[in-house]
Amino acid sequence: MRERVQLHEAISRVVDPMDTMQRVANEAMSAIEAAQGVVVGLAVGDTNVHFVCGAGYLEGQAGSVIAREGSLSGLAMSEGVALRCDDATGDPRVNKVLSDAYGIMSSVAVPLRRGGQAVGVLNVNSKRRCAFDDEDVRVLTRLAGFVTVL
Repeated sequence: MRERVQLHEAISRVVDPMDTMQRVANEAMSAIEAAQGVVVGLAVGDTNVHFVCGAGYLEGQAGSVIAREGSLSGLAMSEGVALRCDDATGDPRVNKVLSDAYGIMSSVAVPLRRGGQAVGVLNVNSKRRCAFDDEDVRVLTRLAGFVTVL
């Protein structure tokens, strides 16, 4: 009986979307040298993003909700493509209030898709300007693809 319970728990962990999203956030921190904070957000209708998990200095942002409009995360979801910000201080696509509050200088936002539709976002941040490159965007796009197969 104990073995059955352990097997059931192991299977549940493998197919639990929240656990998988947290693993992807953690993996993004490990795989991207410049990453200092990561959040994974899910669309709330057409207007908001609900951050469901995080890693690094943004780990505590799980549970936060932001407006899609006026944010790099929301724009990546709307356009359906990965977006990179090299300097948040002069980039009109970013949410200035959040960037200032958390010291975000660079960011990559990758949409999470299901059935051709953006349902969320993987957002990786750094307190350094120009922290990410094209290879980082490619790696994060592959990681985002892993989340959306669930």
